[in-house]
Amino acid sequence: AETNPLVEQTVATDASKGSRRGVGVACVRADGNFRQKIFPDTRSILAGELLAIELAVTTYRNRPLHILSDSRHALAGLRGEAPLTTEATVIADRIRHRTRGLPIRYSWVRGHSGHPLNEVADRLAVAARRAHEAQVPSAARQTIATNIVASLLTPTSAAA
Repeated sequence: AETNPLVEQTVATDASKGSRRGVGVACVRADGNFRQKIFPDTRSILAGELLAIELAVTTYRNRPLHILSDSRHALAGLRGEAPLTTEATVIADRIRHRTRGLPIRYSWVRGHSGHPLNEVADRLAVAARRAHEAQVPSAARQTIATNIVASLLTPTSAAA
């Protein structure tokens, strides 16, 4: 379900790269809406992090966004404050073009530190990559992703 297009939406993004070529990327909103994608020819985690941000701005286009990323380098590259590879520059330019004139905020969050949205984005990206590598059928991939996102939607019980 789409929410009000005028209200800023917070979206976490992440990428996962293993020892092989290719990255899994994901973006997720607090309401559990998410997307995952595999980029089998991408060689760097930096390009993957930017592809995850691009996935968010294309998935939730034409609305105010607050994008959370655990990649300081990707965010600095988008701001023009860090050098980017040719591959990463192309992706960053596409993001800048797609977000021109839109109220987009970018924030860095420490990875693997318990931030709920970042943790789910990380798990979705890893799952996308591993499922691709293992040639897991799409129905099973969807079940895995749904189970990962369920942790956002299920309140944790307080310790007694």
